[in-house]
Amino acid sequence: MKTALIVGLSVFASISLFGQNNENQKVEDGWSLVYANNENGNRVSGDLGKLISAIRNGEPIRIGWTVEHPTDKSLKVEHFADAKFITILSDSTVFAQIEPIVGQTPSIKDKTVTLKENVGWSFSASSLGNNDSMNINTKTGEIVDHKPFKCGIKWFRKSQ
Repeated sequence: MKTALIVGLSVFASISLFGQNNENQKVEDGWSLVYANNENGNRVSGDLGKLISAIRNGEPIRIGWTVEHPTDKSLKVEHFADAKFITILSDSTVFAQIEPIVGQTPSIKDKTVTLKENVGWSFSASSLGNNDSMNINTKTGEIVDHKPFKCGIKWFRKSQ
């Protein structure tokens, strides 16, 4: 439980991007890494212009991010999700929302993921590293918490 709490809390701490990959690295099913930024919005790999072009051309976009323990980098959780709503701001910044999911608590120690009852989780990623998350009580619609946090984002595209 302590490990799950540490991992859960670390999502709101400064988090570094999970490794560097080659530009346009192919991943399963034709997805390729087109851009990656760190928690400060600095380019790690790829080309932001190519990401923006892919979005404007209607290519599907998937994002990935990692939550790491602040001192023990071997304790980490990686997340990936399809972007469901994308915003390009002033031709230079990209934001992507994922479809809300059932809230969950991963446990590295137990190697489990426990779903949270009556909690929906929303996430908006940013190419500037300033991301936003929100937990919502699915029964009442009440916002349980709303927390911005910094982490790097990997941006993948799937050419059609």
